[in-house]
Amino acid sequence: MRPQSTVSYLGWFQSFFQANHLGSVLALSFSLFLAACGGGGNTVTDNDLPEPAGPDGIAPTLTSVMILQAQEKNSSPDGVAKLGQSIKVDFTATEALMQPVVTINGVATEVVGKIGDWSASREMVESDVDGYVTFNISFSDTSGEPGVDVSETTDGSRVQYCAEGCVAPVEDPLVGEWMLDGEGAAGVGPTAGSMEWWSTGADVVAERACWFDDIFSFAKDGTFKNIQGDDTWVESWQDGGADACAAPVAPHDGSAAASWVWDEAGSTLTINGRGAHLGLAKAVNGQELSASGSAPDSITYQILTLTADGMNLTVTVETAAGVWWTFNLAKKPVSPFVGVWKLDGEGAAGVGPTAGSMEWWSTGADVVAERACWFDDQYTFGADGSFNNVFGDDTWVEAWQDGGADACAAPVAPHDGSAAATFSHDEAAGTLTINGRGAHIGLAKAVNGQELSSSGSAPDSITYQILTLTA
Repeated sequence: MRPQSTVSYLGWFQSFFQANHLGSVLALSFSLFLAACGGGGNTVTDNDLPEPAGPDGIAPTLTSVMILQAQEKNSSPDGVAKLGQSIKVDFTATEALMQPVVTINGVATEVVGKIGDWSASREMVESDVDGYVTFNISFSDTSGEPGVDVSETTDGSRVQYCAEGCVAPVEDPLVGEWMLDGEGAAGVGPTAGSMEWWSTGADVVAERACWFDDIFSFAKDGTFKNIQGDDTWVESWQDGGADACAAPVAPHDGSAAASWVWDEAGSTLTINGRGAHLGLAKAVNGQELSASGSAPDSITYQILTLTADGMNLTVTVETAAGVWWTFNLAKKPVSPFVGVWKLDGEGAAGVGPTAGSMEWWSTGADVVAERACWFDDQYTFGADGSFNNVFGDDTWVEAWQDGGADACAAPVAPHDGSAAATFSHDEAAGTLTINGRGAHIGLAKAVNGQELSSSGSAPDSITYQILTLTA
């Protein structure tokens, strides 16, 4: 499951999906619609059918059963939920049912539906135990004939509950940018993982700040890079001077055309490329370097830990018999917004009197067809914090922008993607800010405190409220 968001401001709401280079589809929404399964209608406790003479002898069955976290659009084998979120079980029967009885994690639920389409849900509470959520459906047809209780899905869907939030599966846990993880991030001792002889205390972290901002970058294509900036920690064996922060020295300066290989079964990580390394340049297999010219063509590290979420890594290397250097690294977190987003079709944008409401107007199928030039616009969030509106040759331009009729037309400055824009996500406040005059999400005129009536009134930034951001 990839990220879905809902952001809003001043009554305007837009929905987005993200299609990244892997082709996965994500959704960013300014408003969240949760439609009752099986369409509209009131809760049904009986189906207003003639009173049966008694059980008909033909047991009903369920043809479709799925479980999902209530805010998700689709069920999956990797669903997750945390404390306060609701679990939903949707099911369809071969015939009309009387009111089914459903438990989720052993607790009775609210059940709504009609005829053969039903949905049960309940909120997860503190008494729920972490693990995969269980359910049971007891049901009878309108003649009173009972079916066999059902406690498994038909589509393989399941939901894992973790009160504090579950760890999402990570396809390539090493891919990303890693840094030394502060105090205790590096050390040496007589056994793998030991730092009893020396380790990086707070004083070392402060003195060698130029080392602790170095990046060890693992790309998905198997390339590796040491990214050190203007300076890193340079030792006397490298340049003949005192140990100090200084300009990187070849070949330990990130200039190598390097690659990485992870042997999961052997718990090893090999960095190929002369001078490419993790942690400390001098710590290599079988020796501590005393000259730059002695740098090997590759280094193989033993992996002591690699967390399931791909955020923490501990590697060690034996530089001499009974001498082990160990490095603890933490991955730089990637914003859930990073990627390319688009409006998400019907109901993707609208306006109403409250956050999330679209009761005054929304994008129906006719609007999506008429404004296809708007629905192919891209909102690009870069890993470096950059933001870009990508419109192509045309977008939806309104009269206040160019004086003509509302229509598909060439983008009009400053709402043309020309801004050197950035984004910032305040997770605690639940806001997303787009910085850059004319940069925006959804509709250009919808900004904080007003609807624009002239291009010259475009603000330098817009702050959106996030209504939902799914894992």
